[in-house]
Amino acid sequence: LLAGDELAGEQILNLVHAPLHEMGDPFESTVATYLALGGSLEATARNLFVHANTVRYRLGRVSEQVGWDATNARDGLMLHMAIIVGRLAVSREA
Repeated sequence: LLAGDELAGEQILNLVHAPLHEMGDPFESTVATYLALGGSLEATARNLFVHANTVRYRLGRVSEQVGWDATNARDGLMLHMAIIVGRLAVSREA
């Protein structure tokens, strides 16, 4: 992927990042923050200035809508890669 596998990048963008991005920034930023902070609900809530239950709700909605569960290690890795690939795609367009 990082070595330039365009097909893998497109699949991650279309199948993982696009549905997450369509949910809106609060959901995408919650997942990104949660993963960046090592999966800590409390730290994510503090960082985003929301209640921990809000973080739980948003992560649950992402799991339902996108099909990837940020609280699961493998799914979290895929979501994290999708967010990174999405950010790279945006920076390339600019």
